[in-house]
Amino acid sequence: MGKKKEKKEFKMKNKINELTVQVFGIIALVAVFTLSAASCYGQTINSVDALKTYLDNQPANGPDKPIKVTMSANVPMLPKIAEAINSAGKYVSLNLSGNALTEIPSKAFQNCETLASITIPNSVTSIGGSAFRKCINLASVTIPNSVTNIWINAFDGCVSLNNLTIPNSVTSIDGTMVVQVNNVTIVDPSLNGKLIYASAKADPNDILSDDLFGVSEKAIALIRLVEYYQYEEHSKTEKMYILDGSEETTTTYTYEKKWVTSPVNSAGFADPERKKSNIVLENDVKSGLLYAKKISFGEYKLPAFIIEEIKGSVPSIPVKAHISDSELAAWNNRIAQRAKSVGYKTGSNATLAYVLQDNVIYFGTPSSPQIGDVRITLAKVPPTDISIIARVVGSTFERYFDPTGRTFTSVAIGRTSMNTMIKTMITE
Repeated sequence: MGKKKEKKEFKMKNKINELTVQVFGIIALVAVFTLSAASCYGQTINSVDALKTYLDNQPANGPDKPIKVTMSANVPMLPKIAEAINSAGKYVSLNLSGNALTEIPSKAFQNCETLASITIPNSVTSIGGSAFRKCINLASVTIPNSVTNIWINAFDGCVSLNNLTIPNSVTSIDGTMVVQVNNVTIVDPSLNGKLIYASAKADPNDILSDDLFGVSEKAIALIRLVEYYQYEEHSKTEKMYILDGSEETTTTYTYEKKWVTSPVNSAGFADPERKKSNIVLENDVKSGLLYAKKISFGEYKLPAFIIEEIKGSVPSIPVKAHISDSELAAWNNRIAQRAKSVGYKTGSNATLAYVLQDNVIYFGTPSSPQIGDVRITLAKVPPTDISIIARVVGSTFERYFDPTGRTFTSVAIGRTSMNTMIKTMITE
């Protein structure tokens, strides 16, 4: 026992000695790093080779603790600086202030994955296409007021970019001036052919109607959603290996009652008791969308491609059904006859047609839904404010083609600033 104890104490002493060496080693390393960082902090690195040497002497880091680098550079050096940063594998916060750069050219920092932030000098007037494309750890960009032009996709794929402010000085996209139009209540011939930004109400001229339920509304879209209460079949297959080496497969089927947008064919259900269990009380009324074909934007008319952009972006609101007592009674008789023919369980003389919350027509038993129940919800997309960047053609708009042949337009719901829209365009 005494020998074992002595041996254990010896090992502990060794570990203490090793730990002491490690601690002093770490202190020494920290001291070296501190001296190295201090020797370059506040100074300007003048060449790509000097940058490589400096970064090679820095410890590994993360994007949240980038190495601060102030760099003297000209335009041809920028791609080489990006390559040096990326090759070093160290995350860098790059400050280019004080350089007489006039542009950040196309693809200058493309795929520079360890660039964490950059300060652009106030001599730069243009940021080229894909200049920072796929700089996936780029979180902050300081753009000065000297910048007047930014190309589309300059920041495409910058998934970490959460600090980017477009200054008011930016009035051009892809080298084309964006004219800010504050008044669209008149058609201005001087704007013809120009790329413009404007905000106004998208105001439909058409009256949309759903005659079946007495709906007539001035709206961008009219929506009729029909849903069916049905069984849905779900299956889960599991494999089990038997001791004799064989394999056994078991499939378990479960059934769920839920509202769905199309009747479910239960004829192929695995459970014999569920086969043909799905019925519907009304199968002639279908879901539908009706869109206005003429929508005004002040005195201008919105083209189809802008209307398409609006359709899926504006939330719908309920619209009231107008059904008389006699019409509701007629629906009830029709549904009652259907209930008998499909075997829907209900009491004698039961009411089976209801109008709920003004915009829901319900066939069945709303207090306790049964398989076969049908509900119809009515809604509309109302007139709404939108903001656009598009090319004026007479009294309407068309897509803009940039000098490289790319086509784009931008539509935002609500009164969105030009700067915000430009930011969206250059980062997507």
